Amino acid sequence: LYEQKMDSASIIFLKNEKNEVLFERRSHSKKDAPNCWALPAGTCLENEGPEECAIREAKEELGVGVEVQRLIKSHSYTRESGKEISIHIFLCKIKSGEPVIKIPEETAELKWETLDNFFRKYKDEEIGKGLQKLRTEYKNLNIDPN
Repeated sequence: LYEQKMDSASIIFLKNEKNEVLFERRSHSKKDAPNCWALPAGTCLENEGPEECAIREAKEELGVGVEVQRLIKSHSYTRESGKEISIHIFLCKIKSGEPVIKIPEETAELKWETLDNFFRKYKDEEIGKGLQKLRTEYKNLNIDPN
């Protein structure tokens, strides 16, 4: 039986010196979670590791050079298409550049916000699945020293 290789995606958890996280509002034309707030992310290319993927996606989508500081967590889930995907969330720091929207077809808006303020402001219907999961876990993941 032919087994389809699981897709892999990297999530960029980018923090600034004010302890704010960079969120993006996905474009209305996106297939998954249109118009929802999410963390910048991208699917890994064939033979590309999750860390390399995070660095490449940060450059392509945000125009910034990043340093991966550590893996926050990994998990997998089944997409609406029925295909399983493994997700890797990396804590990253900007090395060069300022985040801008490089691909307007994918990203409608960028904003810096602390996790606490973000989760107070937005309901689950307004955010992507990954952030809904993070809402319940982030205080235990040691990513927000406040």
